[in-house]
Amino acid sequence: MSILALALSLTAGPLVFIWLQGKADLARALAETDALDPGWRWEDLVAQVPQVPPDQNGWPVLERFHRDYFNDYHSWHQDVRFDTTRLAGTRANERLPPEWVQRLELLPGLVPDALGTLEQATRSRAIHPPLHGPFRSWNDYEANYAFPTPASVYRMVCEVLGYHALLFAEKGQIEELERCLLVHAHLAEQMAPYQLLPSFPHGLFHSLEPVNLLLTVRCSLNRAVLSERTLARVQSVLERFDFDSLSLQLIRSERARFHQLLTLLETDAEAWRQWLKRRDRHHIDLEMLFARLFFEGDWRSFLDGCGSRLEEQVSQYRIAIYGWHAECLRLQNEWYQLQQLSPRERLAKLGPTPVVDERLLKLARRWGVSRLPYPDGDYLLRISLSWQARLASVVAALAAERYRLRHGVWPRDWSDLVPHFLREAPRDPYDWPNPLKLSHHADGITIYSIGKDLKDDGGHHDRDSSVQLYNPSQRNISRP
Repeated sequence: MSILALALSLTAGPLVFIWLQGKADLARALAETDALDPGWRWEDLVAQVPQVPPDQNGWPVLERFHRDYFNDYHSWHQDVRFDTTRLAGTRANERLPPEWVQRLELLPGLVPDALGTLEQATRSRAIHPPLHGPFRSWNDYEANYAFPTPASVYRMVCEVLGYHALLFAEKGQIEELERCLLVHAHLAEQMAPYQLLPSFPHGLFHSLEPVNLLLTVRCSLNRAVLSERTLARVQSVLERFDFDSLSLQLIRSERARFHQLLTLLETDAEAWRQWLKRRDRHHIDLEMLFARLFFEGDWRSFLDGCGSRLEEQVSQYRIAIYGWHAECLRLQNEWYQLQQLSPRERLAKLGPTPVVDERLLKLARRWGVSRLPYPDGDYLLRISLSWQARLASVVAALAAERYRLRHGVWPRDWSDLVPHFLREAPRDPYDWPNPLKLSHHADGITIYSIGKDLKDDGGHHDRDSSVQLYNPSQRNISRP
């Protein structure tokens, strides 16, 4: 018997078994997903998106803004590299260091009339980013990630608004600061139906509203006294957001996106070749041997290159992709079910310490990559709690500031704010269904969640999603 015949006899049986088993398992997983979440496929998600006529869509304005100013802004941003959430070690109510101010003052010259341009977009009926269609070829998949993606366009818009707000607050230009906040809030409101669909791949929580708006509002509240009209408008926008719902939509969209990718790899040999080229460099040599085996029938190169490693590498075959596909769907379905639990039930299931799901690592190893091309479910489920706490804290802070403007004193507790400034006491997702904490001190008040450590330690800035509101005399003060 020749070496080729021997190799075929030893590998054909196991490969056929893997193929048949994987196909059957995938059919079961698809049926389970259909029963759990009807309408979960990509085309179903797109059908739920509100449509807007092209002449009433503000997205082209944002695209032009990105195209005209990206290069200058990117160079400036690379040089600045400061963190607006920490304000370079200053207290949140202190003036910025002079070198920061000097850098911020350059921005209006690099991005002229940013507010005027972005206000044009807010006058549209909606801001509808482009949504890709099904992945019928590898080119379709690549086109969805071609720069600039909708996420990169919107990220730049949000960053420019945030930096302008910081500069206006530092300079005491309150009218311009309020104008900036209102533009930001309006954009967030108009983008809400579109921001967690698969046209926004990777880094979603760091590039989309209302995350950036929350940061901008916190900085503004600590540095300026805003009008009640502006505070009420921003609060009304933020009250419409629900990070639990947004996170659920993210899990659904990521599942639909990944299902499309795997279906493409199962049916398109060229897509599989391109996928192999994209994976970690230290796996490329072995992968190309497999590619030559399956697509060119080059058994000699394969046997010479792999030798005795054939058996241990059998999980790398394209034939096994159906089984991986089924496992991925079940894992994402589990995340979908966890996200639908109450915050208290979700925390109990997740446990106190973030962990990387071992099944996720196992699947990644089968692919021969350091990570799979979708987020870790444990991370998504936890980050939604964190941002829900921050959102509740900022909304409550806006209501408390409105109360102070009207009555001249800070609210004693949540009963002072309900129902005229808040519909109900803001709930703490880490202490569900109990409300957020509100504490008084000489400089003002602090509104905070007990945080992911589940301990009430007075509103630690980093751990507890806190918002500190200062008395007007303590805002934007000079550093000691």
